[in-house]
Amino acid sequence: MSKLTKPISRVAKWDNAKFFLIFCVVFGHSMSSSFMSNGPAMKFVELCLYSFHMPMFIFIGGLFAKKTVDSVPFRYEKVISYLLLSLFMKILNFATKLIMTGKATFDLLSDNAVSWYIFVTAIHIMIAHLLRNCKPWKILTASFVIAVLIGYVDEIGNVFVLSRIIVFFPIFYMGYILDSEKLLAFLNKTWVKICSVFILIVIWGGFYLTIDKAYFLRRLFTGNNPYYEFKGTLHLLGGPIRILSYIITILLGVALLSLIPNKRIPVLTWSGSRTLTVYAFHRAVQYIIGYGFFDQMFKSTLPRFLLPILLLYALILTLVLSLKPFEYILWPCMHWDKLFGPLMNWFRKDEFKTNK
Repeated sequence: MSKLTKPISRVAKWDNAKFFLIFCVVFGHSMSSSFMSNGPAMKFVELCLYSFHMPMFIFIGGLFAKKTVDSVPFRYEKVISYLLLSLFMKILNFATKLIMTGKATFDLLSDNAVSWYIFVTAIHIMIAHLLRNCKPWKILTASFVIAVLIGYVDEIGNVFVLSRIIVFFPIFYMGYILDSEKLLAFLNKTWVKICSVFILIVIWGGFYLTIDKAYFLRRLFTGNNPYYEFKGTLHLLGGPIRILSYIITILLGVALLSLIPNKRIPVLTWSGSRTLTVYAFHRAVQYIIGYGFFDQMFKSTLPRFLLPILLLYALILTLVLSLKPFEYILWPCMHWDKLFGPLMNWFRKDEFKTNK
């Protein structure tokens, strides 16, 4: 996700990509709510979304985390900000769901809710910082191997989001070691764009034709499920299938990034520069709207037009949550160092006098 402080200059393609991805996140969570039907059309759209949207977010996060990762001394303020934001989201979503439904669970050590992404980003930044002086290709290879093998360890799961930390780290690290300008030049090549259209047709067409069999891949795309959850020989074939899921995700990521426009799009590009507020608040708002209104409406009156309505709903919600007031609410989490800076400096006065 993007920072709350706006850089001096931004590349429109990356902001357009982040708007597209956060829209997909909001849209996907709208479909996965408990009050939505899980028919073939829903399964197809959901599988398509999960095959790329969070890995691409993680990749872009790594692409623009170089300054933080390589900083010496380490910029711990950014990591703590993400950890505080993750805790804020967990508490907000728990409280909202409890109010709307009367029942909710809160687990500080485990995280299977949307706040996992913020927590994982903080951990990825720290790991990449510790490994910054190692050979990139060795780290990338080792991280992919570990991510494939870890699925055979049944105990790895939601505790400290360990499974997702391991499974998605290669994606984050890939973004970290790539040069954004060279990547942009590659994505803008004509032959890459032509191949991208072909890739989307083949992969998503394959999903559509085999949705009943292919839907189980969603569990691998989430990065959160060990292989033992798959029945029969799929348990033993979990490693090769995870490799296949990585290949699909990378191909789709390249294809979509290549086809995303390079020019600024009114409103949408601006919204793409403010994805952090959308991610932080969208689930709580969906609980309020969903349990308070959509539940009965979609169950009884509008099932035939559900997808178009959800698309419009996700678009409006994404744009509204991009507005400035939501940024102010997150300010204490993202700028905690400015709040406590004067206090810390006051405590350091005696130390400064002694050293002097």
